[in-house]
Amino acid sequence: MTTASEKPMLSSSEQVQYMKNKGVLFTITSEDEAKAYLEMNNNYFKLQAYRENYDKSTGRANPGKYINLEFAYLQELAKLDMYLRHIILKMCLDIEHYVKVNLIRDIEKNPNEDGYSIVEDYINNCYNPERLRKKITLHSSSLYCRGLIEAYKWNFPIWAYVEITDMGDLISLYNFYYIKHLNTKPPFSQNLERVRQLRNAAAHNNCIINNIRSGKARIFTEVSEFAGKSGCSKDQKSARLSNARTSQIVNMLYVFDNLVTSDGVKKARYEEFYNLIKGRFYHHCGYFKTNSTIMSFIAFLRKMLDYLYNQ
Repeated sequence: MTTASEKPMLSSSEQVQYMKNKGVLFTITSEDEAKAYLEMNNNYFKLQAYRENYDKSTGRANPGKYINLEFAYLQELAKLDMYLRHIILKMCLDIEHYVKVNLIRDIEKNPNEDGYSIVEDYINNCYNPERLRKKITLHSSSLYCRGLIEAYKWNFPIWAYVEITDMGDLISLYNFYYIKHLNTKPPFSQNLERVRQLRNAAAHNNCIINNIRSGKARIFTEVSEFAGKSGCSKDQKSARLSNARTSQIVNMLYVFDNLVTSDGVKKARYEEFYNLIKGRFYHHCGYFKTNSTIMSFIAFLRKMLDYLYNQ
């Protein structure tokens, strides 16, 4: 039974009516089309999240109602978010791959390492060895990890271990090696954690651009300087990077540009991302012409990708 603190489940008709009561308009997408869309293409809870990019009226006429917000605008933002998640996930997977490549390369160059001792040392000294062992045991049921786990019987070399661990533990191992064994700060250590957060959001189909307003997020120096290379003004950087979501996207671009060593991979990803921003993101840009938050976000990303693609 629904309690007073819970929001009741609504039918598609009730969802449309609820949005109408909030000021959402249905002049581009009809109410019937909206109902069908909600039933077949997207869920209401996810779609309504994009309303965060719109202001509400504070006047006497329509207090609390959204200003100039069409249902079609929410649909378009959901589509753009999907395309953005796809390219973000590709780039995050590339970063994860090159973390593995660089870590293995550095260990192979270390005369004090045989590739096995580092893994044993890490597992025994990580924050929760028992939890990590249970995690690896669970991976043994995976079609894709079982062979490696059975082949090495817990005596993993680094080149096998990185293939059976997730990105969180990979970053932990990466930090462990550089700090304990090389006594140096790991390259991109904090940046990689933010990449992991963005990767997980994209992989789990979480909304990325449901709130891209200027905020109070910490602006990291290296990310700000990287954004500045594109020609963004100080005010533009400050406004965009103060939003945590936008900052994480630029942080990902920063790590990708510095960590990925294949020119072919870089060129392909930058071309895909650049074409997405200058093409599909402007397909219905008329929808957002009165929304400075959305238009500024798109213009900022276009400037970043124009620089990266043409550098």
